[in-house]
Amino acid sequence: MKTIFNNYRKNSIKKVAVVFVTALSLCVSPIADVKSKNIEINKVSIKKLLKNMEKAEISILTEKSTRNKKKWNIKLSNNNMARFSALSINVDDDNGIRMGEFGYETFSFSDDDLNNTSLEMFGRMLGKEDVSSTKQVSWTYDVFKSKGEIVIYKASNEGETSYSATGYRFSSGSDFIDVTKKIYYGYWGRDNGKPNYKIKYTLALNDESSYGYKITGMKIRKI
Repeated sequence: MKTIFNNYRKNSIKKVAVVFVTALSLCVSPIADVKSKNIEINKVSIKKLLKNMEKAEISILTEKSTRNKKKWNIKLSNNNMARFSALSINVDDDNGIRMGEFGYETFSFSDDDLNNTSLEMFGRMLGKEDVSSTKQVSWTYDVFKSKGEIVIYKASNEGETSYSATGYRFSSGSDFIDVTKKIYYGYWGRDNGKPNYKIKYTLALNDESSYGYKITGMKIRKI
């Protein structure tokens, strides 16, 4: 009788354990099976987006390349995002304000153009009121307030410097894309144009942009 009772007890415990494990697996399995997908990388769209930053890159490097530091974390403040956006706006002699030695160097631009461009590039609608820079710090390209007006400065002469993008590397996570862009910036012909800077951009999805992405971070490192 005692043996029968013990067997019954063991079988009951096993059944309870099986039911418990089965219930636990039903609760845990769906969670374990959910995996965050990485953001899809559209290289063509991303390269078009980042091409808008070329004049900003040159402006930054013109101002910082003579310093001893080798790394810069570029703050994407409203001021900088507005300035970088403005530098990608196409202007010509019809927008010219002041002449330089070789042609117009200072140009006007519309607030609407800046609104649209900043939304496309950074996912934020910025205007001239967001530009707080009051002096020119780069002799190649810059955006600043001059005599109460926000202006774009573009050097009319080519100078002795060269800029070229030499390669891209892409990686992504569930809510970001990292793009590392190698460039050469320096005197014409030096080191055969071998890359001397890496620019790392962080991007996120942007439904407001025709590119599908927005710039959320920027770092520059001297190689």
